[in-house]
Amino acid sequence: MTSTESLMSRLVHPDQVYLYMVWLKLDRPQGLALRASLRPGRFAACLKDVTLLEADGDAWRVRLAGSALVPVLGHGARGQTVSALAGACHDAGFVDTLSPPIDNHARAGLRCVSSGRLHAFLRLPLSSNGTRADMLLAHDLWLSAAELEAPAAAEGRPAPGAEPFRTGRTPVETLTRAA
Repeated sequence: MTSTESLMSRLVHPDQVYLYMVWLKLDRPQGLALRASLRPGRFAACLKDVTLLEADGDAWRVRLAGSALVPVLGHGARGQTVSALAGACHDAGFVDTLSPPIDNHARAGLRCVSSGRLHAFLRLPLSSNGTRADMLLAHDLWLSAAELEAPAAAEGRPAPGAEPFRTGRTPVETLTRAA
């Protein structure tokens, strides 16, 4: 099993699959996905669940925090360091998943949260210059078991990828045909 197949097997939501497929298609002149080639319009339906972290010396700062993350991060997350968030975050385990990309590989997982919900996360390293991962695109969802079975229907929205492209195809079909 390839590393891509291994990671894909850990993605539990169509938004994660879609975002991962977008990330796989980013320019990589030196092996690392370039931040400059990331087009948020390609994953507009997922932005509410996205956090973008940027290296600032030895610290990592929140550059962007999606609206769905306000209950977890609070309102003032933008500009905060990850270590500062640890004290204010309503889900300490979430902050632990925001560790910097040491190996420059994507990570995904699913963990139980004390409220009985599941936290599905995806971490995608980015580079501003192609030589080292100095940004992290994070996607987070807090779901119940029922939402895992029918995520798009549970949120009352079309399948990921259908809205920005208006094609009616699945996210993987859309990306393969649009590339």
